[in-house]
Amino acid sequence: MLKMGIMDWKARIDRQFEAGLFDEVTIHKNASNEKQRPTKEITNFEYCLQPEEITEKFEPPLKEELVERAYVLHRSIEVFEHLKYDINSRQAAFVNDYDSKDNHCIAYFHHYIRNGKYSMNVYVRSMNYIDNFIFDCQTFNLAYSEVYDRIKKEYPEVEQGFIRVFVFSLHIYR
Repeated sequence: MLKMGIMDWKARIDRQFEAGLFDEVTIHKNASNEKQRPTKEITNFEYCLQPEEITEKFEPPLKEELVERAYVLHRSIEVFEHLKYDINSRQAAFVNDYDSKDNHCIAYFHHYIRNGKYSMNVYVRSMNYIDNFIFDCQTFNLAYSEVYDRIKKEYPEVEQGFIRVFVFSLHIYR
């Protein structure tokens, strides 16, 4: 089986944008429509990462994203408790509401074990491809690793699975 890492997917997505395989949309920056942003957008994009060891941490596009990352890692560790007591739990999931709001671009994380493999699904409402793709994928890998390291201590027979990411709007602002 071909292992797809972050940079492999980045190269594939780059080629898709270069080939013109996207929709042109205009996104309004605010409700009064003062600024409009022409956008290249790929909708309902799905990709699957093989978990990778993170050797270099990338800087976030916005400092606030470090707060969001810390929340995602913390909550991922918390949901491990559901897996710890029930290896087949479907409840090891959380909404990303790190600042008590529920409108974040990365919306939902679901951790689960099936067929002896630990996997994680991530549901993303909106991803700025140029600024966020590598940083966000790195966050997904870090969250996965935090949980997998704990699973291996409790259930050494569980193997690595995958990180499946569902993105409604993968876009480039022009």
